Amino acid sequence: MILALVSLSVQYLKYIVSTDSLAGLIPLVDMDTELSIPSIYAFILLFIAAALLVLIAAYKKQAQARYATQWYVLAAGFTFMAFDEGASIHELLMAPMGKLLGDSQPGIFYFTWIVPALAGIALLGLFFVRFIVDLPAKTRRAFLLGAALYLGGAVGFEMLGGELASAAGMKNFGFSILATIEELLELSGTIVFLSALLAYIREQFQTALININR
Repeated sequence: MILALVSLSVQYLKYIVSTDSLAGLIPLVDMDTELSIPSIYAFILLFIAAALLVLIAAYKKQAQARYATQWYVLAAGFTFMAFDEGASIHELLMAPMGKLLGDSQPGIFYFTWIVPALAGIALLGLFFVRFIVDLPAKTRRAFLLGAALYLGGAVGFEMLGGELASAAGMKNFGFSILATIEELLELSGTIVFLSALLAYIREQFQTALININR
């Protein structure tokens, strides 16, 4: 929340007050800028989540438990998300998707990478549905909440930002507000998911140790 408030404050000074005195500070604290403090923080959280997922996947595989593959796929996904946070890899899809879809798309698809992203989310949802259903209830609720927050930001507010960008461009305070909310939701979703992973590891590994001692 503090990162979001700081980011909005400097964006307000940039677009409303029209001051250049913070020109060097703005990219450093802007939540929608690569290699800023917020993006580095997001990268660290996502990378930690990926590492924990690898740990869980390895444990599941060694124990010959169900869903080891799903845990590894989640680990790969979070690894990609971590590096995408710093390099915006998904934006490489915009040019080819723009050529494929043409200029007749509504504003919500202004950022054309959203189209294959929605298709990918739908496919992954089908792939993970049984995995999610079989999770412990507390873990399942936390995973779904984290996913809702993250996707609500990464997809939902990205679409709202596209609508505004198609009408008024991206260099305005309104777009900065939407972009900040988007990043805040992504961070919140990651934190919820990371907390759920730590609780799951604590519970599962403790149960494993008890069984071994017996």
